[in-house]
Amino acid sequence: LCIFLFSLNLNKEFVGHHDFNSVYFSQIARNLISYSPLYTKFGQILGYGNLDPKNFNYYVDNIPLYPWILSVFFLFFKVGVWQARIVTIIAALFSAIYVYKIGLFIFNKLTAYLGVLFFALSAMMIYFSSIVFPDQLAMAFVLGAFYYYLKWLKEDQSKDYYLLILFLILSQLTLWSSYFLSPLIFFHYFITHKNKLSKKTILL
Repeated sequence: LCIFLFSLNLNKEFVGHHDFNSVYFSQIARNLISYSPLYTKFGQILGYGNLDPKNFNYYVDNIPLYPWILSVFFLFFKVGVWQARIVTIIAALFSAIYVYKIGLFIFNKLTAYLGVLFFALSAMMIYFSSIVFPDQLAMAFVLGAFYYYLKWLKEDQSKDYYLLILFLILSQLTLWSSYFLSPLIFFHYFITHKNKLSKKTILL
């Protein structure tokens, strides 16, 4: 159901209300593979056509992981509309998986299935899962980080802690708003564990 709903606009041209984002980030990703890293330094290069490497215009208002991933898909599958959208769709599917896993971990299987159902049927998810911009990818990483935090909190396994750290880093390499999660997790752990500080919580 999620694959079907999130892929409805897979081949639609970039003509929607928010598709200026799709064009914007696709151009950045295309420039990453059009010019040598010696020139771009893996930066987010704006513009189209033949650009002068000595006068690149850099986009510095967001973190660059999303265009990097997008450029890898362009490298392997060529530059195109569906190639650009597939990254966001895959991210939305991973978000659905973590919504299910969180629901199952905290509640039960019925709640997990209902959570995914409401998530998949959300008009916001259906619409924005086909827009080419980093929010969906950041949401997948944030949900993953939250899930592994819950597991680490309950089971105290090192594997879950390191996955929490990994997903926090990935989310914070994707979108600025992801940075809110780290202090919230820290304070939650600090309060629920009677103001206990450890190397692991300080690293958070």
